Amino acid sequence: MPSCSSPPNRPPPEILDRLVDEVAWAKTCMLIAAATKPGSPERDCEMEKLRAAVISSRRVVDEILGQGWAMPHNVRVALRTCELAIPQLEEGAVLRQQPPGDAS
Repeated sequence: MPSCSSPPNRPPPEILDRLVDEVAWAKTCMLIAAATKPGSPERDCEMEKLRAAVISSRRVVDEILGQGWAMPHNVRVALRTCELAIPQLEEGAVLRQQPPGDAS
């Protein structure tokens, strides 16, 4: 019996690859937004990119779930992390930064 390249309940590789790319972009936007100064035009710009990336990722998730396909757990967690970061970043959260000369 020939082996299947992907289990029957998994999305096709091209859709899964697109989702991974979308979620990776959302995570990148989240990290860049968190590294910018709250209230700055740069933060506002990065937040718009983050929101757009999350919406785009969610569309792919909806497509996958609409077909009854399984979602990779780590991709769901990464996307949810980005979604939960949005309100925190809107309230001014930033990445922790070590003071100069602090090696701990």
